[in-house]
Amino acid sequence: MKKIFKKKFLPKLKILLAILLSCSLIFIEKHSNALDKIKYYLENIINPIYYIINVPFETLHHIIDVFIKYDKLKFENYNLYKKYLIKNNEQLLLEYYKKENMQLSKLLRFPIKKNEKKIVAKVLLNYLHINKDQIIINKGSKHDVYLGQPTLNESGIIGKVVAIDKNISKISPICSKLHAIPVKILRNNIHAILIGNGCDKSLILKHIPKKNNIKIGDILITSGLDGNFPNGYPIAIISSILKSFKYPYYTFLAKPIAQLKYINYLLLYWKI
Repeated sequence: MKKIFKKKFLPKLKILLAILLSCSLIFIEKHSNALDKIKYYLENIINPIYYIINVPFETLHHIIDVFIKYDKLKFENYNLYKKYLIKNNEQLLLEYYKKENMQLSKLLRFPIKKNEKKIVAKVLLNYLHINKDQIIINKGSKHDVYLGQPTLNESGIIGKVVAIDKNISKISPICSKLHAIPVKILRNNIHAILIGNGCDKSLILKHIPKKNNIKIGDILITSGLDGNFPNGYPIAIISSILKSFKYPYYTFLAKPIAQLKYINYLLLYWKI
């Protein structure tokens, strides 16, 4: 009986004592300063311990915060860079299409005579190199392209067709060594033969008598005497004179009027 009494009574007694102790401490704190010194000493002991314990947690929290901010900045920077690339690419495409539209506008404004037919072709490959001067276009036998067909743009003669497939054709530009084109000086109608010398070099007028009336800056146009290139189209401009005292003639150098390296479109020519 005593053991049972102890088991039932002791827990209740502990709770009662705890309540009485708490009430006593609250009363003393309110009506006396006796506990202030104890609290002061306890705080002085506990605060450094709390600080020491808290430092690693604060440091870890700071490091985690730095990494989170870094990842956030990295992500934002990546998104901004993507936007910049897209916008820059759009700007480049816009400039490219503007240039293409300008070239097409000039070609479409090109005058057409009654007995002539011209269609626009896009340049797929422009490869001007020693012994391999060629331009590939997106028109072929399917579009009635024929061997030897003249090609030109708004500036002047480009060259002639030398190979044909169903949907593409190869053009030999006037600067190619394959060409020897009858021309005349626009200013005074003097006739000559313009010879290709490779697209990395100037065009040549050979065996011109010393007593001539040709000047630097004179424009050369096609004479039509070969029956291939149409008459009266600009082709080159005289750029320099090579004088020789050994021979009774001069050699003239000329540059193509059309910017052969930078064409994106050209015209295929038919005589009707």
